[in-house]
Amino acid sequence: MFSKAPDERVERRPFGHRRRDAAVTIASKLTSATAKTVVGTLLAVALLALFFRGTDFRSIGASLAAARPELLALAILTMLMTYAIRAFRWRVLLSPLGNASLWNCFVTTVVGFMLNFLVPSGRVGEVARPYLLARKEGFLASSAFATIFVERILDLVAVAVLLGLWLMMASRPDMSAEALTGLKIGGWLGMIAAVAAIGVLWIFARHPQTAPLVTARVVFFLPRRWREKLVSFSETFARGLAVVAHGRAFLAAIGLSIAVWLSIALGFWLGARSLGVSFPYQDTFPVIGFLTLGVLVPTPGAVGGYHYMCALALTTLFGTEDSAAKAVALTNHAIAFLPVTILGILLLPPSGMSFSDIKKIGSSGPGDSKS
Repeated sequence: MFSKAPDERVERRPFGHRRRDAAVTIASKLTSATAKTVVGTLLAVALLALFFRGTDFRSIGASLAAARPELLALAILTMLMTYAIRAFRWRVLLSPLGNASLWNCFVTTVVGFMLNFLVPSGRVGEVARPYLLARKEGFLASSAFATIFVERILDLVAVAVLLGLWLMMASRPDMSAEALTGLKIGGWLGMIAAVAAIGVLWIFARHPQTAPLVTARVVFFLPRRWREKLVSFSETFARGLAVVAHGRAFLAAIGLSIAVWLSIALGFWLGARSLGVSFPYQDTFPVIGFLTLGVLVPTPGAVGGYHYMCALALTTLFGTEDSAAKAVALTNHAIAFLPVTILGILLLPPSGMSFSDIKKIGSSGPGDSKS
């Protein structure tokens, strides 16, 4: 007498449909990861082709062969020290959540950066770091993930501050007016964006109850299941921003951020000097600004983007000879990426994670699990 709903027959085979849905989900994730890898590799090849165009390989080889090993060793140690400072800064950012172990912060920081350099399909390390630390320290992963977001904002602030200091101190009559104007505009835009972001974070830190309300309004068009997940995530994420409202801790984090980038600049400067390319230490600051743009290009290990932007900065800003600039780019890329990658691989087993665990984290995101 009553007709059945048209979709009732579908409900009689839930298992088959679940299997098919799971297969589609896995296939889409694999396709997405493969696409990112292919695009990243093609970008790296294209940028390396630009970097090596018109290169005098003999001159580069001679510069590399004449490198001073003691300065190279100092540059490597300085770069590794940068990760210790990063770990200490992270511990400060996490302080409102609990008293994290400095060693755990250091291990997870190194492992996270190693993953960023090795895994081409997205910055997996930015998700793995808070997940791994949350599992060791008992934090909510989404709250720990919020501190990674604060780190990136503080990095932007530090680079903008150093660039501003250089613009005030530098006296380079040989620099083109266009390059100087571009640096000033970039520095001001970066500082404005960073201050605006800190303002928004401060509001959420002072009033964490507003985060889920704002999130609910922004994602109203999504399916209910996704809305609930995002609203729940935003609530615990806002708790991780608590340090922004803690004056002393936040000021300490800003100071440590500047220390991080001073250390990065020192490592680059030592690497350049090891090849006989000399310039005042403070002249490294605008080069670092160029490099931060280069590493944003999604290539494996920042290959190509780092090299191209480094050579562009040295030749454009300071008139460094082309082969010398390219030798500096090759050397400093190796100094910045190889030691921490090797150390991260060595620290991965003691950290309690494997590459298969990292794969799962990268596909699922930073949930709220503590385990």
